[in-house]
Amino acid sequence: MKKNIIFTIIVVCLFGNKSLSQQLPYYSQFYYNPFVYNPGFAGIGENPKAFLLHRSQWKNIQGAPVTYGLTIDGKTNQEKMRLGLSIFNDQTDIFNRTFVGASYAYSFQVGGDHYIIPGITVGFNDNRIDFSASNPKDVNDPLLISASRRKITPDAAFGIAYHWNNLKAGIAAKQLFGNQIAFENKNQNAYFRLKQHLVFNVMYDYEINDELSVIPNASFFWSQNSPLQFDVGAIVKWRGMIQGGPFFRYNYAAGMNLGLNLFDNLFLSYSYEYMLLAIGAYTGGGHEIALGYTFGGNSKKYIDEKLKEINDDLDQRLLNTQEKIEEQQRKNLKQQQEIDSLKEAVKNLPKTTGSVNSTNTSPSEAGQSIKKENRQDYTDETGATVSPGFYVVIESFQEKANADKAKEYYMTQTDFIPAIIYNKKRKFYYVSVMYTPDESEARKKLEEARQVRKDAWIFLFD
Repeated sequence: MKKNIIFTIIVVCLFGNKSLSQQLPYYSQFYYNPFVYNPGFAGIGENPKAFLLHRSQWKNIQGAPVTYGLTIDGKTNQEKMRLGLSIFNDQTDIFNRTFVGASYAYSFQVGGDHYIIPGITVGFNDNRIDFSASNPKDVNDPLLISASRRKITPDAAFGIAYHWNNLKAGIAAKQLFGNQIAFENKNQNAYFRLKQHLVFNVMYDYEINDELSVIPNASFFWSQNSPLQFDVGAIVKWRGMIQGGPFFRYNYAAGMNLGLNLFDNLFLSYSYEYMLLAIGAYTGGGHEIALGYTFGGNSKKYIDEKLKEINDDLDQRLLNTQEKIEEQQRKNLKQQQEIDSLKEAVKNLPKTTGSVNSTNTSPSEAGQSIKKENRQDYTDETGATVSPGFYVVIESFQEKANADKAKEYYMTQTDFIPAIIYNKKRKFYYVSVMYTPDESEARKKLEEARQVRKDAWIFLFD
């Protein structure tokens, strides 16, 4: 049953003159090697390079398509001239086709960093049918008397590539001759025609930062009597070492690929695609592996450079961390100095700002421990008139900010529970460490306060 399915697919693809299928293989990783589609991209890059390619589709179906490829391309001694060689082999059940072609491209600078690069590929196709691998219903069919058929035909492709900074685009015409390939046996004919195809590719390397970049890309395929086919995708590159991303093939498949620069001159990539059609679950998907080699690369130099980059990055991170630690230490030192300065200022406040004198509030200077005051002249921290009773006062200030600092100091450095009262007439702020209606308790607390401030006193409010 599987044999019949794949044979039907093959007949539709190869013999149907009005088929909706494409004859050229699709490559899921063309952005790594655009030369596979367009001879104008021959020699893109500083050094010559070679790519090996293996692609297989519909793994669960017997006789499924398999493609092998080898491309070599690079610049000549003359910077503008580029050469390339390509060998491809497509195997689909009893059909086998091998293409061998040589490519030539020439770069024209059309202004600034803009380059137009036309290129041409000329070669031949070796087309074969191996009937010995078939399982026909009519074994006496005269077309099958001979085990195989072979036909060699010329072929060519022409393409134009455009290169500007990180942008690459190109259009190519494939299978230019449109050869009719006929396999003859006496009076019987089996033939198919290679249809001309137009292939358009575009990609742009967008650099996000020194380590990360994104390459959106798209391909469009067209041939007569076939619908327009297109692929879109995006590649994310990290540090030029790891790259990969998703892609979508219109009305056919979706997939993911991953590439890795093993050394400065060696590249390996893999892609998997899943068919979105109804039979997708039965085909086994598609697999593609590419191995690239850049001539003239220096693996040891590459490894040393990468190790140096990693070490430099670690050193920079360590330096940044050390700078942050030192900055925090400076902040802590400055904060401690401010605390010490505040403590010293609080100790010296009665001398600099002055405790209230005998004409204002200083009962100690008059030899008094208790001074009777009019409570209507005083308010507490809420703005309400103070309650009648005894207030043990330890300091006085003309500035509210100084009174607040003193209150905070006594709250954190002593067992007192300080509060601030305000004289509206004299406009002084007093730090009280106790309020009580009992005189004996007030005198007891005064003794404790005078262990800290010798000039502490008591306000009595009727």
